[in-house]
Amino acid sequence: MPGDVTLTASSTTCSAIHSWSTPTVSDLCGATVSQISGLTSGSAFPLGLSTVLYRATDSYGNTTDYSFDVVVNDVTDPVITVCASPISIVGNGSCQGTAPNLTGAVTATDNCTGSPTITQSPAVGSTLGLGTTTITFTATDGSGRTDQCTVNINVVDVTDPVITVCAPTPSNISANASCQGTAPNLTGAVTATDN
Repeated sequence: MPGDVTLTASSTTCSAIHSWSTPTVSDLCGATVSQISGLTSGSAFPLGLSTVLYRATDSYGNTTDYSFDVVVNDVTDPVITVCASPISIVGNGSCQGTAPNLTGAVTATDNCTGSPTITQSPAVGSTLGLGTTTITFTATDGSGRTDQCTVNINVVDVTDPVITVCAPTPSNISANASCQGTAPNLTGAVTATDN
């Protein structure tokens, strides 16, 4: 009698072919065996659980049912075929940027899931510090299998600093014998702010 079996889905068709011999039956009065439900031997079984049911019937109408399960598992990861491109974004007044939604720029294929789910981390809307942050994209298929790619986002500061206090103009600088003066260090008298 055929028994329960677990198969691996094809990496291209997301199914698995399974074949078996028709169950036989022994009965004093003679009996026939017929398949009541499920796919037939040699069929391509889909992902997940499928049940095949046979029934033996003797000449008096007495019946006995027998069933077995065919489980097909997906072991093929999705494949990211196009990842997002690196970009630069302008930082705000606090020298921070906001992670944009780049999932639409990522393309992935899978043998069982037509359009794998694309997510990104840090998530859309996350606060990014000045400089380079690596964004990781994950493609997930219906079986929870994944593929990843990464891209860098550069947060740039385009705001100039502002001098709030400038140094006063020196009133007198003494000249030396060559009629030259020495520039004083006035940097300590200058105050500036920046974002």
